[in-house]
Amino acid sequence: MVAHLGELARSEQSGWAQLGRNLSGKQRPSASLFDPPHYDDPSDDEPVLVDLRGVRLERLRDFGDVWTALGLWRLLGLDTLLAGVAPSGREDIAWPVVAAILTIARFCKPSSELHVETTWYRGTALEDLLGVAVEKVHTDRLYEGLDWLLPLSRASVRPTTWRNAATRATAAPIVCKFASGWW
Repeated sequence: MVAHLGELARSEQSGWAQLGRNLSGKQRPSASLFDPPHYDDPSDDEPVLVDLRGVRLERLRDFGDVWTALGLWRLLGLDTLLAGVAPSGREDIAWPVVAAILTIARFCKPSSELHVETTWYRGTALEDLLGVAVEKVHTDRLYEGLDWLLPLSRASVRPTTWRNAATRATAAPIVCKFASGWW
């Protein structure tokens, strides 16, 4: 769960249920013998007691900064830019995804590739956002990703999908230098 914005009041629940039935053309189901008993929900102004000792948080991970950085990565079209020049092979993680991990890590918390592997990546929501398991992000792959990016920083990569010619000419070298920490 990313965020919880509240509960629907009983009147709102029945209104949305009625709208759903009207849109689907189905009638209200009749109560059956096996329906659980209905208890009235507390009203909006009635306090609800919560035992804080029973509340626990699990797998807390950073979300906002990595989500924003990934959105910027995709908005700039860097995923398609690098996908166009990446060789296809048998790797578990595609090279453009490794480049995204390296760049997002430098953008959010500049540190070593070892720190990215052992601490940073595990503490972010990138596993869910990119679909790359924590076990597959290791220093060998990250360093290989830097080696893959290095020749691109010297090359003139000009994808045809970008509208702005200046952006096309400079994007790949900037990404490569930023991801490798040269920036």
